[in-house]
Amino acid sequence: MNVISWTDEGEEMYLAHLRFLLNNFPASVAIRFDERLENLLRRLGSFGELCPASSEIPHLRKCLIDAYNSLIYRIEGENIKIIAIVDNRSNHGF
Repeated sequence: MNVISWTDEGEEMYLAHLRFLLNNFPASVAIRFDERLENLLRRLGSFGELCPASSEIPHLRKCLIDAYNSLIYRIEGENIKIIAIVDNRSNHGF
């Protein structure tokens, strides 16, 4: 079982995204996003190589959370380090 932790930046991105959803959509949208993310994190805890390596930065991996968002992480031995949550529609470096 992998241990999952967040970088400060990754955690800030997650909280900012939740705030955005809560301020602009019904609460059910934020809850659904959070449930999808938690399900993904559980799967990563069991299988760290679940998602493919980023085409831009090969030591990072990128998972779809939903159609609009992806989770960026790296494997550090038995640990999974969450780097960022990115909007798939944006021009990000991952």
